[in-house]
Amino acid sequence: MNQTEKYFNKKYDFVDKDMQKRDMYIVEKDGKYGVIDHNENIIIPLIYDDYLILHKQHIIADKGGKVGLIDYNNNVIIPFEYEGLSICDGNIIADLNGKSGFINLKNEKLTDFIYTAIQGKKGYENFFAVSK
Repeated sequence: MNQTEKYFNKKYDFVDKDMQKRDMYIVEKDGKYGVIDHNENIIIPLIYDDYLILHKQHIIADKGGKVGLIDYNNNVIIPFEYEGLSICDGNIIADLNGKSGFINLKNEKLTDFIYTAIQGKKGYENFFAVSK
């Protein structure tokens, strides 16, 4: 453990050390999550209610019990109105009112929210959806 990690561990309630590869740390203090760099510059303010999921260009975040998508400048890309979001191969699976569907980065609905589950691997054509 280096000196930066020891300092962060004393200052924050939780530090995600796996993010060191990106020169960023997901941190939590008093139940709020954000992102800092190794110099403790705040990249994403500690205002989010649950653990953040970082992707190449976007971050899935939870605020007020709803999930949305932000960029690394903390700009909202997809509003906080979903129960869940996941990004797979550039596609966004969204959960709304207990059902799943696809949306794009403009928050445009690509499918109806009629699926009980959607799973995917690589490529849009390889998604599996279940509806009842």
